[in-house]
Amino acid sequence: PCDNIDVVALTATDNCSDVTITVSDSPVSGGCAGRIIRDYVATDDCGNEATAQQIITLIDEVVPVFVEGPSDIDVECDNVPAESAAPLATDNCDEEVEVSYLGEEIINGNCPQNYTIIRSWLAVDHCDNEATYSQNINVSDNTAPVFTEVAADVTIECDEDMPAPFATADDNCGEVTITVEGVSTPGDCPQASTMVRTYTAMDECGNMSTATQTITIV
Repeated sequence: PCDNIDVVALTATDNCSDVTITVSDSPVSGGCAGRIIRDYVATDDCGNEATAQQIITLIDEVVPVFVEGPSDIDVECDNVPAESAAPLATDNCDEEVEVSYLGEEIINGNCPQNYTIIRSWLAVDHCDNEATYSQNINVSDNTAPVFTEVAADVTIECDEDMPAPFATADDNCGEVTITVEGVSTPGDCPQASTMVRTYTAMDECGNMSTATQTITIV
């Protein structure tokens, strides 16, 4: 393997003296992880030399390892982050590992504003060993709509027309549906009463808020 190159323990003998063996490596191209030409030189005390050569072909079958990257997060539907910085990856043989963004996949939830975004990256070393990294962004809508306008309380005579219902509301993410329900309470005489209208604003994920309008008929 390219990250575990052992030195072969060569031995040599001489007719007169001890022998010193030196080793030198010369990297050369060839194969995705390269090759090394290893030269051994045996020298006796009088400087006489003998040489041997070994060719080491390096292999890399280990995938890169992601060491740092964006973590899984939970966010509101109006606060989805932009694409995060690419995660960092290391490899047992390459000093620099290429990391590329693969894109994102959306997994739908139980309403339009509840879903999961899966963002993925790919790390590839020089020998085409691959590893992937994914970040899950769990998106949800937990915020109720907010009324922006509601018809004001009013007092009318019994022969006046009942004012039409009116209310508007905004939501942080999606569409809002407003419904109205009125409850009438008798007054002090047959022509007097009080009408309380309850406006309910509901978003697409079921979050709701209410507001009321009181109409007094005299």
